[in-house]
Amino acid sequence: MFLAVSTQSQWNALRAAINNGVPAVDFSVARLEPPHGVLAEELSRQFARHPIGALLDTLTVSGIPAGRVNRGVDALDDVQITANELATDMHHPEFGPIRQTGVLLKFSSTPCRLWGSAPILGQHTREVLAELGYAAEEISELEKSGVAQARQPKPRADTAAEPTK
Repeated sequence: MFLAVSTQSQWNALRAAINNGVPAVDFSVARLEPPHGVLAEELSRQFARHPIGALLDTLTVSGIPAGRVNRGVDALDDVQITANELATDMHHPEFGPIRQTGVLLKFSSTPCRLWGSAPILGQHTREVLAELGYAAEEISELEKSGVAQARQPKPRADTAAEPTK
C-alpha cells in the first residue's frame, strides 16, 4: 500500500484507522522518521492486521491519499486495468496462453490492435539485418561468430496455436 500523510489531522486519522496501533507521537516527530525505521515497521505490522480493501476504504474516507501497490503478477488483473481494457490474453508460441499489456493508447479514429505476442530473443534478427542491407552470407557469419543470434520459436506440444484477439 502507498499512502501520503502530510498533516497532523491526517496522522490522527491514520492512527484512528488502525485503532491507535502506533505510538502516540506528534506528526512533527513522526514525519522525521526514516522510511524504513521503527515507526515504518510498526505501521507495516498494523496494516497487515487489516484486510487491504477495508483499510484503503477507511483511509480514503478519512481523507488520506492511499492506494494499492500491486505485485507484478497481480497488476494485469486490477479492476481498473480490466475496466479500461489495458490487458489482453495472447498466445505465445513457446509459452502458450499469456496475459500481457494490451493497447495502452485509445484513439477514436485510428484504433490499434496487437499483432501477436512478444518475440523471443533472436526471432527477427535475420529480417532486421537483411533490411539493413546485410547479405544472407554475412548474416550467417555474424551468427557463427556469436555477434548475432537468430532463432525461431519452438512450440511446445501443449501450446496449440490460438487466434489472437
